[in-house]
Amino acid sequence: MRKEIIELNEPMIAEFMDLEYINYQQSNGDNGWWKKGTFKDGTSAYNSNFICIHNAGLKFHSDWNRLISVFKKIERQGCIVEVSICLANTCSITRASLKNPCRFVTQSNSLEEAAYDAVVQYINWYNLNK
Repeated sequence: MRKEIIELNEPMIAEFMDLEYINYQQSNGDNGWWKKGTFKDGTSAYNSNFICIHNAGLKFHSDWNRLISVFKKIERQGCIVEVSICLANTCSITRASLKNPCRFVTQSNSLEEAAYDAVVQYINWYNLNK
């Protein structure tokens, strides 16, 4: 996965996950970190081991535990998330609703990339339709 795509999408996913960005300038070039947040229903997206991290460490693109947290939030919004390795590495996110239905299906050489791409497509749609 290309670095510029990750740099663009990771903060968008973090905001979707209700993480709060704390902006500051440090001499080593870091310019902020993400603070653990909670969902609007009061539950947390992460277990107690989650540590506040810099932008470069969000790792939604490479850490299944973090990506599964995103899937869980998407499912709480009334969507069905399906990940398949049977014929191809595929991920689909479907919202079968009379109001704002959507369906995103992605396929890639790696299952992680297919899942990540579906999440990014869903969040882009969600941000336009919330």
